[in-house]
Amino acid sequence: MKNFVDVAVIGAGTAGLAAYRAARAAGAIAVIIEGGAYGTTCARVGCMPSKLLIAAAEAAHAIHRAPGFGVHVDGAFATYIRLPAANVWPVGHGVAPEVAAAMEPFGNAVHACSYGDLDSRTVVVFGCGPIGCASIAVARVLGAARIIAVDRNGYRLSLAERMGAHATVQANDAPVDREVLAAAGGDIDCALEMSGSAIAVASATRLVRPGGWIALLGIGDAPDVIDLSNDVVMKGLSLYGVVGRKLPSTWERTTAYVRDGVIDVAALITHSFPMHDIDAAIELMKSGRCGKVTLTPA
Repeated sequence: MKNFVDVAVIGAGTAGLAAYRAARAAGAIAVIIEGGAYGTTCARVGCMPSKLLIAAAEAAHAIHRAPGFGVHVDGAFATYIRLPAANVWPVGHGVAPEVAAAMEPFGNAVHACSYGDLDSRTVVVFGCGPIGCASIAVARVLGAARIIAVDRNGYRLSLAERMGAHATVQANDAPVDREVLAAAGGDIDCALEMSGSAIAVASATRLVRPGGWIALLGIGDAPDVIDLSNDVVMKGLSLYGVVGRKLPSTWERTTAYVRDGVIDVAALITHSFPMHDIDAAIELMKSGRCGKVTLTPA
């Protein structure tokens, strides 16, 4: 007689459905959960082996069909929005609302830093917006020995220093590989690419030592061109595409950092505007002379 088990498969996208079809013969019972801004739906279907289940659950944050407010759906700046209770992450009364709001980009940084060991490592961060600066703080907490911040914007390089960067490099329209290597003072173990710049992506693959790794979170305006054979394959680099946050592990770690005061997330917030001044807030963000900007009900 076959064994029957109950398992939860997070995501009914291509990977989830392929795993479901491959596992029908196993004879167990599962719940497929598809989540997004509009809620979560469940259906009881044939099951999948445990390894496939784990793989599908770990990739749940990358489900393409799950809409997000402010990206796929209007309403990010509304005074109130309606959400399923299951989609809300409680942070506790001890966390100020503006800090809770800043946990969104901070969570991206926690996720990006989770793909390799940063203890005693040399790390380069390309792009020092709120997520890049947050990743600097996370890398410090995880024990990075030296962190080099690279950006075009002098204001944001100053913010990167305040968040814990040991050295900064001013970027321009040409690669700054020589300057980054000089600032590193040795091998570069890891790069966190937060800018989306094609120049930065290519530089990261050239600069990281053989066997190192790169987290790619920045989204560029055009396809990137890298020497895949020489700068990735023959060096044995590991490249990780970072989308959103892993759920729930990223939020668990992020909340712990905030609640325990390990990282001062409020330092990312440089400006605050009342909601009726949203146009001024957006213009400031476009200028790049800010970190995270908050909007508050007036």
